[in-house]
Amino acid sequence: MQKSVIVTGFGAFGCYDENPSWLAVQKLSEMNLANIDLQIHCIPVIYEEAEKFIDHIWETADPDLMMHVGVSDSLKESIAIEEQAYNFGYCQKDILGHVPMNNCVVPNYNSVLKTDFPVESIVNSLNACCFDSDLKFHVSNDPGRYLCSYTYFKSLIHNSEKTIFVHVPPLSSCTSAESIANALRSIILSPTFY
Repeated sequence: MQKSVIVTGFGAFGCYDENPSWLAVQKLSEMNLANIDLQIHCIPVIYEEAEKFIDHIWETADPDLMMHVGVSDSLKESIAIEEQAYNFGYCQKDILGHVPMNNCVVPNYNSVLKTDFPVESIVNSLNACCFDSDLKFHVSNDPGRYLCSYTYFKSLIHNSEKTIFVHVPPLSSCTSAESIANALRSIILSPTFY
């Protein structure tokens, strides 16, 4: 039976004319993913658009897995799987120069939401398996306070049992869109999610 998986990357922002997260997600869509019905989407780095997209996708689809992918400058040769997202502290302007009202995702709501997936055991399993790359996986508890965490929090509100966020490194001589896509493929094919 096919599993339905939605994977999102982000659009251009800051120094990224082409966001590495979206480049990797596009490469992922070219790979063989047996028994996976994959949909990919690019989310603009705009709070209002991200919120509309997340609400719409959860209202119109019921995926087995929703995996959001973003880039993190602090990563070099590793992939971070995020355990949680924050509701407050969104002071950094999006590409239109806007911040969310009250600098939060949802007023008068939990300050932190966590995925229901066992992130630590997923990371341990991925690092122990036959993943053929120099990229290593690790657990992260801080997805930042920008569109990545904002999108993750919004998606967790809809369904914490099916949502995960993955931070990937910028592209470099050691990290290509293909190698990141291979890492994303390993995550999607992990039996933990189904």
